[in-house]
Amino acid sequence: GERLQIRQYDYHSHNANRVWPGTFNLAEYLLNARHGEGLLNWGAVLELGTATGLLAIRLALVSTQHSQDRTSVVYCESIVTSDVEDERGEVAENIAFNYRLNRIEKPPPHVPHTWGTGWKTSMEKAGLDSGTSFDTIIASDILLYVSAYPALVETLEELIPPDSNSKFIMSWNRRMKESQEFFDRIKKVGFDCTHEGKCIYIFKRT
Repeated sequence: GERLQIRQYDYHSHNANRVWPGTFNLAEYLLNARHGEGLLNWGAVLELGTATGLLAIRLALVSTQHSQDRTSVVYCESIVTSDVEDERGEVAENIAFNYRLNRIEKPPPHVPHTWGTGWKTSMEKAGLDSGTSFDTIIASDILLYVSAYPALVETLEELIPPDSNSKFIMSWNRRMKESQEFFDRIKKVGFDCTHEGKCIYIFKRT
């Protein structure tokens, strides 16, 4: 497979400094999921809680947005990253650094966004069209803080409106009984959840 280099930090106030275990489960799922005889194309992808950017970089290398002049199956059309809006911009800087470290000189767009603060506002502040929609929203190990669940659900409601064909794919492999609260909350606002195995969960609006 593709060998990537990633810079991690010892500490970040919102744990956006390292590669989380669920990233590998989600990467395996996204790069191997099939529909009939062919591999799935995930369309326009947004990653929440991007942290170091590892998964986004892997997807960028096989996207039409960032062709790397190699023969490869295309798994997505484009990738946008997002993580907490930290005061010093350390997360965004590290993601951009890791893109360059892996020979992608022009990183995809990044949207600093603290859940529950208005996704469209964050898009506008990032210089992007606030009406942009995404086919697939992905995330790994983002349920660490129970207090953030209401805000996360609010952001997902904004990203995936009712009757949308978009989906949210999440990898979550931690044994936290409190995380059931997230699943309960998101179902209450009209999302169906399917467990795909290997700690992969897919959410769609009904």
